[in-house]
Amino acid sequence: MSVIGGFQNTENKIVWLPHEVVKATLLGDVSLIRAWREYFGLTQQELALRAGMSQPALARLEKGETKPRTATLKKLAAAMGISVAQLTG
Repeated sequence: MSVIGGFQNTENKIVWLPHEVVKATLLGDVSLIRAWREYFGLTQQELALRAGMSQPALARLEKGETKPRTATLKKLAAAMGISVAQLTG
């Protein structure tokens, strides 16, 4: 994992993102949820199962059709072993 940089979150903590995730969001125009999922090599079905949600619901989140609730972000972050801050940018 190469780290390209970080940002300060609302708690003034530095949050680091892998280069591949940043590149996917900037150049690939994909959501952070999708960028992280692809970074970990997961399918939508696999991540949805780990997070306890349906694949269609995850697809809507990745497309930006719906805004994730805090509880959903926590489940997704836990399913991928990352922090909510890394998932929300």
